[in-house]
Amino acid sequence: MTKLGSIFKTLKLSLSTLPNRIIFQKTIYLLQECGLEKKYNFVWYNFGPYSQELANEGFNLTKDDMEDSLPVLGE
Repeated sequence: MTKLGSIFKTLKLSLSTLPNRIIFQKTIYLLQECGLEKKYNFVWYNFGPYSQELANEGFNLTKDDMEDSLPVLGE
C-alpha cells in the first residue's frame, strides 16, 4: 500500500463528494507543512490549497487502498 493509501485509510473518507475531497486536500497540505515529504505542489484555489497531482492520485487509488473506509461525511 502506498503512503497516500495509508493516509486515506486513516482519514476514512470517501472521495465521492466535494467536502470530502476538500478535507483530503487540506489534510495532505497540512501534513506536508508539518514535515511530511513534500510530494505534491499546491496552489491556492476556491476552497484553499489544491494539488492536481494529489487529486489524480486520489482518484486512482485501488479498491484495496480504500478498503475499510467509512461512508461519506454527513450521511
